[in-house]
Amino acid sequence: MSREFRGDDHEPTWEEVKGLLADPEAPVEKRYRALFYARSRDDSEAIEALYKVLEPETKSVLLRHEACYCIGQMEHGLEGAWKLENVMDDVNEHPMVRHEAIEGLAACGSVDSLDKIRPYLTHENEAIRDTATLAVESLENLKKTKDTDAQR
Repeated sequence: MSREFRGDDHEPTWEEVKGLLADPEAPVEKRYRALFYARSRDDSEAIEALYKVLEPETKSVLLRHEACYCIGQMEHGLEGAWKLENVMDDVNEHPMVRHEAIEGLAACGSVDSLDKIRPYLTHENEAIRDTATLAVESLENLKKTKDTDAQR
């Protein structure tokens, strides 16, 4: 593992990173660093590993929030849109995590999620409502651009 993970100069193996992401008992600091290692890997396997952080066993709201952020920032993030939609719709999830799931959907350009985000435009939670407003605006603009490009 890298210095960030165990204190020396070796890079973490992918198996070590996946193990940290899947281990709800691992220290939050190590799991947090593993999130961004997975984000920089940016492939289907990294998306799958980030899903582990979104499981109910992860008690840290911050980690779940950051997992949504990482998925949204990844080039392969659209592969994770369905999981972000599930997090967004989970009424038992912390509002900060739900807001970040919506933001992640916009960041990865999930135009197909527009109709699922729209109901949150009137959500009682201000952060969720405001994020939905920005996400819908961003995704509608992206959709218009794609539609215009398709007509050319």
